[in-house]
Amino acid sequence: MALVSNRVGAFSAHFDRTRLFYTTKKSRKKYRNSALAAIISSMLMWIQTLKLRWHYGESNAQVYESYGFSYTGVIWTGILSLLYIEHDNVIGGVNRFLYYFQCFKQKWIPKVHDANLALYSKMLDMLILLTVSTCILFPLTITFYFTFFPNSAIYPGNIVPGGHLMKDNLLFKLICVSYCTWLACMTWYSIMSFVVMGTIYIASIFLVIREFKIDSSVHYALHALRTPNYLMDEYTTLHLLHQDLMKTFGQVFIFGHFVCSNMCIFCIYAVMRHWHDINTSTMILLSLWSVMIQIIWGMVLEVIGRFHLYLIKTMRSWKRVQFTNNTEAKLFFKCKRSKKPLIIGKDRVLTIKRLTVLKFFRQIIKATFRALLTVGQSN
Repeated sequence: MALVSNRVGAFSAHFDRTRLFYTTKKSRKKYRNSALAAIISSMLMWIQTLKLRWHYGESNAQVYESYGFSYTGVIWTGILSLLYIEHDNVIGGVNRFLYYFQCFKQKWIPKVHDANLALYSKMLDMLILLTVSTCILFPLTITFYFTFFPNSAIYPGNIVPGGHLMKDNLLFKLICVSYCTWLACMTWYSIMSFVVMGTIYIASIFLVIREFKIDSSVHYALHALRTPNYLMDEYTTLHLLHQDLMKTFGQVFIFGHFVCSNMCIFCIYAVMRHWHDINTSTMILLSLWSVMIQIIWGMVLEVIGRFHLYLIKTMRSWKRVQFTNNTEAKLFFKCKRSKKPLIIGKDRVLTIKRLTVLKFFRQIIKATFRALLTVGQSN
C-alpha cells in the first residue's frame, strides 16, 4: 500500500518491518509537489464549472458532470492537505499504536496462541489485499471515460488555453488522458491509504478490546490482564493512543461524512431534476457515483457503529471483575466512571455510533423525497 501510494505521490511514507512507517526528504518533497499539482487542478476544474454555470445555467448537462468531477477534487484536496499538515502526527500516531500492539502481544498473550493470531493475521492480509487491488483498478475507469468522451468540459484539453487547437494530436490526447489517470490515482490511493490504515487499526484494536471484555467467549491473553489494576492501566494507555490518533483521523471522518452526504444528494437531485435534459453517459455516471458512495460509506459507518457498540458492552462487562476487597472495587468503579468508550470521530461534532449509518441513509431518503417535490413543483 505504502509503495503504490508513494509511487504516484499520494502518500509520503515508506514502510519497513523494523522502522514501521517513515519518510525521507525525497518522498516528502515529491508528496508536496504532487499535492500542489492536484490542488491547482482542482481549482481549474471549479473555474471551468463556474464558467459553464454562468453561461448556460442549469440547462446544460455538462454543468452537472463538471460539478461532480469538481466535487471529487474537494476529496483529494482535503485529504492531501490534511495529510501534509498533520503528517508527523499521522505517522507518529500510527507507529505508536503498532508498537503498542507488539508490546501488548509480547506481554500478555502466550506463545501457545501464536497459531490463532497467525490465522487472524492471514485473514487481515487477504482483506487488505482485496482493498488494495480494488483501489488500484478504480482509476482505470477514469482512463476509459476520458478516452471515449473527450468532449467533456472537465477534460484537460478543454481547460488548457489553446487546447482545442490540438484536440486531434495523438500525443496531446495521450498526455491529457495520462494526467486524468494520475489525478484518479491520487484520489483513490489517498483514500486507500486511510482505508488500509483504518482496517489495520480496527482489526488490531478489536483483539485488544476483546481481551478486556470479561464475558468474552474467546480469550488469548493471561487472566491477570482482567484484574482491576492491569485492566484499568491497559485501557488508559489504549485510550490515550486512540485520542492521539483521533486528533487527525477524527477530522477525516467529519470531512468524509460531509462530502459523501452532499455528493449523494447532489447526484440524486441532478438525475431527477434534469431527467430529460442530461445525456445518458452523464446520467449513468451520476447514478454510479451515488450508489458507490452510499455502499462504501454505509459499510464504513456500519463497521464503526458495531465496533462502538462492542466497546460499550465491554465496559459494561467490567461489573463482573473479581475484586479482593470492597476498597479495591470502589477505587476501580470510581476510575471507570471517569473513562468513556473509545469514539471514532470528534467529540461534540460527529461521533459515529450504531445508528449513524441509519441516519445517513435517512438523510439520503429525505433528500430524495425533497428532490421529487421540487421537480413536481417546477413542473
